[in-house]
Amino acid sequence: MFTPKQYAYAATALGWEVEIIESVCLKEIAGKKFTFNHKGRELQKIVFEKHKFWELLIAKGFDPRAILDRDASFADVLGQAPYKTYGSYIKQYQRRDRAMQIDRECAFAACSYGSFQILGL
Repeated sequence: MFTPKQYAYAATALGWEVEIIESVCLKEIAGKKFTFNHKGRELQKIVFEKHKFWELLIAKGFDPRAILDRDASFADVLGQAPYKTYGSYIKQYQRRDRAMQIDRECAFAACSYGSFQILGL
């Protein structure tokens, strides 16, 4: 969780009351850490959003359908609908890394990060 000073800073920066910031934090993170341990390393929690990746590629001038036509193995990272289940946090890193083979910038921007899962746009 955050310190009272961090809550106050966020409230001032956003122009909100401290209690609103605290309530959002309690609801969104419910005491959970924004990192996880993998083989002795603390990694930030991410969620790879394939539908966002699709949109970002189009905005950058790529044709995701043509990519899939050339290489169907990208189906796990390209799609117009969200995943039904996201899987483990390691799976999210694997998807992001696979998407980086198409476009690094879009792959990072298609992930949501940390406790609040803020999209990397």
